[in-house]
Amino acid sequence: MAAHPGRMRAGPGSQGFSLFETLITALLVTIVVAGVLQFTGQVLLLYARNQVKSKETVDLWNRGRELRRNRPDSPDTVVPVPGARPLHRFVLRNQYGGQWEVLCAEK
Repeated sequence: MAAHPGRMRAGPGSQGFSLFETLITALLVTIVVAGVLQFTGQVLLLYARNQVKSKETVDLWNRGRELRRNRPDSPDTVVPVPGARPLHRFVLRNQYGGQWEVLCAEK
């Protein structure tokens, strides 16, 4: 009986895959699965971080709106601008070291 073209066997009379081929295949599958799991873990971690940061950014924007709406007067936050209404400068910081400046003009 002739072997099917393109199919190689370990030797005469052997059937299926050899132990070596099976172990190499199992090793490759294990490496691919570990890589996919690592990638998925990193994506989920990045997604969680971005969710926290975007919630914090919205909170900072809301604090900036409140500052503009209420305009608390503080002499050390006034920024002089020649020929214009005075601006009050406030700095908002987040837990990651980022900072935003909020400028409030007097009406």
